[in-house]
Amino acid sequence: MKYKQEYKIGSFNLDAQGKMKISHLVDYMVDTSIGHTKTIEKEKNTVIDLYWVILQWDIEFYGEIKYEDVLKVLTFTTGRYKYYAYRQWEISNGHGTVAVAKSQWLGLSKKELKPVRLSKELDSLYESETGYDPIERKFPRPKKEFSNKMAISPRKMDIDGYQHVNNARYFDWLSEIIKGDVRRIRIYYKNQILYGEEIDLQWEEESGKTYFQFLGRENEVKTYGIIYY
Repeated sequence: MKYKQEYKIGSFNLDAQGKMKISHLVDYMVDTSIGHTKTIEKEKNTVIDLYWVILQWDIEFYGEIKYEDVLKVLTFTTGRYKYYAYRQWEISNGHGTVAVAKSQWLGLSKKELKPVRLSKELDSLYESETGYDPIERKFPRPKKEFSNKMAISPRKMDIDGYQHVNNARYFDWLSEIIKGDVRRIRIYYKNQILYGEEIDLQWEEESGKTYFQFLGRENEVKTYGIIYY
């Protein structure tokens, strides 16, 4: 079952160059996934009693998103594996496809807040699509030496209902180190960032790519990934 929502791009969605902020695109993708679930619960008279925590994004960009564009954000699930669920998006405006994205999510029980082995029933409820390659299950941390560093202090406005930094806010922080037009971003969330933590964003530029990682106390790896230009 595929699900679609539309969004008209306003000035608040744009960066200094008049292009849509990546973080806002991520917000809209997550919003459609929530809408998808709520629609299924309503139409099938059921309750999906899980919290969903994002583990990975793999986003590819094919065109610019500008002021007053009407985005059509299409989403669908592509299956599950043990505790993990897989979801994709196809995003278009009036001129064609502007982005596609793949993701990996961890299902948690609402009662115990622990990972839950996902059942075949979920595939039936969501009517998961076949014929699509899901995001890779594992995204190893690139072994790099990082020569650039910037300190980050999460703000209260960065925190979501799970009481940690919202996944889209990492893209706002990454905007400080992006050097050109982004072709693709891969990001893996290893450990959550909480309000009050002092974080180092480290990065290294190499052959059309920027490798990055977010480190916490005692060099605990929080998040890492690659930006492709």
